[in-house]
Order: sequence, then C-alpha cells, then structure tokens
Amino acid sequence: MITTTLAAPVIGASYAIRQAPSFTPFSGGNTGHFWHVEDFTIKWPTHSLTITSNFTEDMPHWQPEWAPNQHFDAITTEIHDADHPTPQVGTGINGHVINSCPYTIHVQTAIGNNPGYTNNEPVTDPADGSTYTIAPGAWYTTQIQAAVNGGGGVSIKLSKDAVLNPTNTYQVEYSQAANKDGRMAIWYDISGLNGDPFLNEKRYMQVNWDASVCPNLYSGPGSTGADWSSGDTNTQKECENVGDVYFYLC
Repeated sequence: MITTTLAAPVIGASYAIRQAPSFTPFSGGNTGHFWHVEDFTIKWPTHSLTITSNFTEDMPHWQPEWAPNQHFDAITTEIHDADHPTPQVGTGINGHVINSCPYTIHVQTAIGNNPGYTNNEPVTDPADGSTYTIAPGAWYTTQIQAAVNGGGGVSIKLSKDAVLNPTNTYQVEYSQAANKDGRMAIWYDISGLNGDPFLNEKRYMQVNWDASVCPNLYSGPGSTGADWSSGDTNTQKECENVGDVYFYLC
C-alpha cells in the first residue's frame, strides 16, 4: 500500500501524482510473464480515494527477480471512495444471474476465507445470510467480487426457496488465481453437489460478455453433464481471458 496526503482540494485545481515503485507488491509469474496487484491511496483532510491496480503483461525477457515497476500494457483498476464504501472486494470479477424461468428464484453470494477480510470470516451478500429474489426475466449482479489469487472463491447459491436449504441449493462458483504457467486465470464451474432444485431446467455459464473467448458450461434439462464432479477435470474450466461470469437459468 502506498499512501500520499494532499491539501484540501481547490475547485479548478488539478494534481499530477506519480506512484513510486514498490518492492513489496502482491505479484507473481514466471520468466517472460508477470502479474502485479497493488493499492494506492490518496488522502485529503476530509476525503480519501483508493485505487487497486491489477497489472498483467507478457515480456519475453522479464525475470521474476526484477522489481515490478516495468511498463504495463494492460491495466484494470477498481476505485472506491472511503466516504462511500461498497461491499465489493477483489479485482473486479462480478457474477451475473439471468433468470429466464417463469418463476421467482432466490440468491445469496458468499466468498471463502481470505486473510484480507476482517477476522478472516467468509463474507455473504446479503450480509445477514438471507437471500435476494430474482423475478422472472430479471437480472442479478453480485456485490461481492472474486479475490485475487484464489484466496476467496465466490459461490452464487441459487434456490427456489427464500431460506437456503444446504442440501438443495445449486451453486455457480468461480475464483481468480495464477495457473501452472504463472498467468492469471479464472477458474469456474456449476455445481449440484449440494442439491439441484433446477435439474429440469437449462443451466448455462459463460465468462465474459463474448461467449467465444472462454469454454462454456451447459447442462440441459434433466442432465448433469457439465456439473462439477470430483476428479473430473472437464467439469471445472480455466480461462486466461479473465472477466465477469454470466449464468443463465431456464
């Protein structure tokens, strides 16, 4: 974390701020490729702004022992206002559920343990552990984002009932982590391991708005062919085109 404090902002004034190199980043990779995540906070007497930057780049001659203050081609930033905090965490991967069923469904999002969270406790949305409703034809977007490097995988829990039944809840799961080549990737699956109240419906999952950039998952009515199964590597997908997750029901 790099923090700088500025005087109270003046109307019409502008500031040019350069972030100094950091030698304690959250980074990884291998020869020829690296990724780097770092926070930069600007503080005024009554206001502050934090920018979380996620850099990734292929550089044929780059070595892991180099300090990560190189030129970056691709930059994704998430900005939050300290005076108006949001429940979002992580590096910007959201989940979206599109309910094409003729009936209302219920949803809760949860994220796994991560050292960055207070008391190292899982986070749920809604925070009280209840559920939101998704009306027929409606769209739901998570308020919890996947944490970087797999420290907090996200599970979108779906049910026909307002109170989740732990033995009859369908799950859409995803996380962000470096793969065996040292590249940042998204890992994802759909799971009826804890029950499937939507077995007779179509279930379809894609990553990114462009469905052609990552492998898709589809289980037709009455089928569990794409659902996660322990030991079956075909039921958990990996994609280096990291982006939002879209799940279509019915």
